[in-house]
Amino acid sequence: MRKASYVANMAFIFFVATAPAVGRSEDVTHCIEGLDASNGDQYAKAIGLFNFCIENGNLSQESLVSTYRNIGIAYRMTQQPAKTVAAANSAIALHPLDVANDYVNRGNAYDDEGKSAKALTDYKHALELSPNNVQALYNRGVSYEHQKEFAKAQSDFIAAFNHGLRSTLLHERLVMYRLIKPGNPGEWTPLPPDSSEQDER
Repeated sequence: MRKASYVANMAFIFFVATAPAVGRSEDVTHCIEGLDASNGDQYAKAIGLFNFCIENGNLSQESLVSTYRNIGIAYRMTQQPAKTVAAANSAIALHPLDVANDYVNRGNAYDDEGKSAKALTDYKHALELSPNNVQALYNRGVSYEHQKEFAKAQSDFIAAFNHGLRSTLLHERLVMYRLIKPGNPGEWTPLPPDSSEQDER
């Protein structure tokens, strides 16, 4: 089953330039170049640029968090879940205000490694911090599917929908669970209540 990608659904490819760290001024040039490379699907190049920026950019805490998130995306896109976990750990250690998103990112990496129990723990943390986090709900639903807990998965997909998530991946799942009519992912036509029974698997 497909997991929501960082790029499309987590919207974490961003860079925030803030007040520089103490001493010399912050230099985000390589971070921005890494972001451009990542947006151009040049993930190996992006990883090198992000690492250089982390080591040499004298980054503020907010810029470090953004860069760890961005390098995590690049690692995930190159199928390096252990390095994705390490990047998420680095972001979490900086205690950003939106740390729930880092738990979602790390949970996705754990799920990529086949460690669904660890992924579910991270999604739980994310939802404790941000109860309406649609990415945590959707991705936890995918992890539940991996564990063949389809009723829990369906419940999370419905919750993600009810909290406003609209994506092609969610649409596919809601169709699979017979909760909406098949068709254009831009059309979210609910089925009558008696047709929403879960598929037997």
